[in-house]
Amino acid sequence: MPTFVHPLNEGYRESTGASTVALTMLFGPFYLLYLRAWFAAFLSVVVGAPAVITVTMIAGSSGSFGAMVAAYFSGILGWSIAMLPLVEKSYLRRGWKAV
Repeated sequence: MPTFVHPLNEGYRESTGASTVALTMLFGPFYLLYLRAWFAAFLSVVVGAPAVITVTMIAGSSGSFGAMVAAYFSGILGWSIAMLPLVEKSYLRRGWKAV
């Protein structure tokens, strides 16, 4: 769970980890925009959402509602975990220091 320190205000810290993954699962690209991880938010809208919807539809075509729900939550969880390194890189690009 990396922690980042603001370059101008040493007392201000931001952490990434499980909370970032959970909030990305709940709010998607809106949370990524809040974090100012522009590229991650763009990828979530352009690639992530269509991919999760497609996988959910394919699982749903089997006729099993449980498979559809499992595919949806697996896709959302996987995509949220995949966005974590992009969020960390966005902090580093803006000059934050990893602690």
